[in-house]
Amino acid sequence: MGGLSGGGNGTVLHYQQGRQRELVKWHEEVEEGVEGCTKGSQTSLNATHFQLQPLVTSLMEGIEHRTVRVNGINMLVAEKGEGPTILFLHGFPELWPEKVKAYACISVPYRPRHPKMKPVETMKMFFGEDYYMCRFQEVGVMDDEIKGFETAKVLKKILTDRTPGPPRLPKSDPFGLKALDGLLPLPSWLSEEDIKYNVDKFDQTGFTGGLNYYRALDLNWELTAAWTGAQVKLPVIYVVGDEDMVYTTPGLKEYVHGGGFKNDVPLLQDIVVMEGVGHFLNQEKPQESTAIIHDFIKKF
Repeated sequence: MGGLSGGGNGTVLHYQQGRQRELVKWHEEVEEGVEGCTKGSQTSLNATHFQLQPLVTSLMEGIEHRTVRVNGINMLVAEKGEGPTILFLHGFPELWPEKVKAYACISVPYRPRHPKMKPVETMKMFFGEDYYMCRFQEVGVMDDEIKGFETAKVLKKILTDRTPGPPRLPKSDPFGLKALDGLLPLPSWLSEEDIKYNVDKFDQTGFTGGLNYYRALDLNWELTAAWTGAQVKLPVIYVVGDEDMVYTTPGLKEYVHGGGFKNDVPLLQDIVVMEGVGHFLNQEKPQESTAIIHDFIKKF
């Protein structure tokens, strides 16, 4: 996981996301003079800089970088600024710092903590043993399967997959690679350079750190008992692609559009569904997603 905070006029814009490559690419693009809205950058990074090069340049100065290790996950943090915080995450956090002023959510909506059922057993009940989070639970198993199918091919399939949810990883062919017969063409928004960078990193570290996040779901559930029934009481925008495996998982659309999401997030301001876009919408449609989030954060 990773993070970026930056801001002006008394506001901190905090970025948090998983892959180090996006932060690296964003730095490269700023140096090339791109106006904060470029292929491969995280939406929240783009939105942080409002497509204004002078502001981007000034924000680059004095950013402090550090790494925090939490439950086996290396968290990259780059931060700058002070004052009220606007939070950007790929997904929804379990706990909310009091200083967060607003939240722009990509892909994964908030789902309240079940008072009695642990996450893993709940997912097994609804989606089966092959559901991806369930398959991640046994230490070493998924790590070995990824190696067996080659890291590059697995990453390409994950990043470009359009299979409707729920995402399952059957043991016979967990990533659906056998049926492809080795053909994995990349879309225009994803390059072989991106794949190689991530492959090099994962070949050094393995996937255990990232998978440990899912292995800690039940532990996190136990530690957050005090927040059972809690609502997210701050302004929120939710942005998702209509081909996102999360959005196409049975029950999700009904929750998001049927009033359940609004009940749990009473200050929800907008739901934006982007057409023809998958899980990594901020890479697939950087300019469009940037504009959506830019309009949201201008209110604060």
